[in-house]
Amino acid sequence: MSISITDSVGRGGKNRKADTRKIQRALNQVTGGAALAVDGDCGPKTISRIETFQRGFMARPDGRVDPGGRSLRRLNQMLDAAPVKKARKKTVKSAAKKSVKKSTAKKTAKGAVKKSAAKSAPKKTGKSAAKKTARKTAAKKTVKKAAAKSAPKKSAAKSATAAATAAAKASARAAVKSSVKKTAKKAVKKSAGKAVKKAAKKSAAAKRRVITISASVGRDGKNLESDVRLVQEALNEVIPQKPLKVDGKIGAKTIAKIEQFQSGFMQKPDGRIDPGGKSIKRLSGSAPAMQGAWKGDSSRWSEAKKLDSLDKDLRKKVERVLDNLKGEGFKPKIVYAWRSVEVQRQLVAQGHSKVRFSFHNAQYKNGRPRAYAADIIDRRWAWSDAAMDNGFWAALGRIAKAEGLFWGGDWRSFKDWAHVQAHPNSRLAEIRRQSGVA
Repeated sequence: MSISITDSVGRGGKNRKADTRKIQRALNQVTGGAALAVDGDCGPKTISRIETFQRGFMARPDGRVDPGGRSLRRLNQMLDAAPVKKARKKTVKSAAKKSVKKSTAKKTAKGAVKKSAAKSAPKKTGKSAAKKTARKTAAKKTVKKAAAKSAPKKSAAKSATAAATAAAKASARAAVKSSVKKTAKKAVKKSAGKAVKKAAKKSAAAKRRVITISASVGRDGKNLESDVRLVQEALNEVIPQKPLKVDGKIGAKTIAKIEQFQSGFMQKPDGRIDPGGKSIKRLSGSAPAMQGAWKGDSSRWSEAKKLDSLDKDLRKKVERVLDNLKGEGFKPKIVYAWRSVEVQRQLVAQGHSKVRFSFHNAQYKNGRPRAYAADIIDRRWAWSDAAMDNGFWAALGRIAKAEGLFWGGDWRSFKDWAHVQAHPNSRLAEIRRQSGVA
């Protein structure tokens, strides 16, 4: 159902309470996520939800809805397309009223019938009623006595025989059940032994964390930041006493921790972990799987975790893009690196994306993120007009393309100014197959 407002709502608007409530209700109906409080207060959450809604059809969301403006028209279009909840409520209420009316009518009719019957029935005198009651009681007693006399008595011998037969049958059934259970248990133990062992092995393998590094970590290693972080996290899980700071920097404490770990299976620990080496295999076999480590709202992850979720080659390029943007005076921030397929489909439903699987959703077969795309904004301006006016989008596109990346600002049908990706769109189906995502 379409709505109308008297003044602007959102950033820089007049924000009348009645208008704000209308917009809050409408946004709750057409957008996902946690519901806004319909309190008429246009705070940061309401403005942020307006911007989120506008990203589906505006390159530069301004966080405001004006009377007769583009945002209000789009909002009304979506409201008209959505199911009308109020109509349902009215239908339910009217049905309830009809039901009440019917039941009232039935009660009224029953009451009328009873009254009519009472009026038409002849009144009995006290004496005649008492005589009839006495006759009925005497008749019942006579019937009971006659029935008792006529019923055949069972002989004691027949009762004993029946009881003995029933006991024998019950004993036989119990013996058969016990024998069947014992036989079944033995068969299960013999046949299931191997299956149980295999299941136990699979379960143990599932609980182990698979750790892959691209270069050596530790003494005299290459010590790439992402590899060092992985090793630090795994060492903290295996040796929880005095945990390392997971900062991606190799130092004396990290090397000492590696040597402490290696002392359990090496005579001469070397303080270094190499790809495919004995130490990384042992570390993978010892560290528990990171249950839930890559779950939740990935837009709220730390910058370091977002970078870890990127493909290792893309990560290097994105890090250089961020450094170059900072060098030009901007304040870049990654909004999304990897994100789940579920979140991707929510964005499609909200009109913020056109594809149900994107380069953001790529992953290894074991489920570890391997995103081939990142969304980068300036933390001061986000998607507002100021980002364009201050040259941030142009700088992002120029620097990203210099690194060999593809920029969403070059797309014709759907301008995605913050988006950079490692591959052309023609490779999306191939990446989806590699990710094992249906």
